[in-house]
Amino acid sequence: MSIVNARQLNAYWVLGWALVKQVLASPFVGRRGPKGWLQRLANESLGSVPKDAWALLATTSRCTGCGVCDVLGGPGESPSQWLLGMARQPSDSLLVGHEVERLVALAPRIEALCPARVNVTNWVKLVRGNRSKLGAQ
Repeated sequence: MSIVNARQLNAYWVLGWALVKQVLASPFVGRRGPKGWLQRLANESLGSVPKDAWALLATTSRCTGCGVCDVLGGPGESPSQWLLGMARQPSDSLLVGHEVERLVALAPRIEALCPARVNVTNWVKLVRGNRSKLGAQ
């Protein structure tokens, strides 16, 4: 004799009801898509990514924050957090200070050690390019 598990029964009910709603509603309701999200994104007035930066973005966005490169930093330094937290938006690149120069010094060792193969040299080029467009030193 088996006892009906209330949670399992509820899960099947919710799943079945969602399927019925999907099947019945799909002919009448259009697909939602990304239109609403793109509109909210447009309202934020973010600057466009420069065309020459797209080649650099693929190798700079791989960082997973694993912290392996933190062993290369000095006391109180966390290169993995710099890579994750530093701005790639041109208007925010002015906030990046000495960390960029420190990453230049650490770049070859980070690139050799990084399991995600983050190209720190390209990342520095990207941030420096953003800073130069804004007239920063």
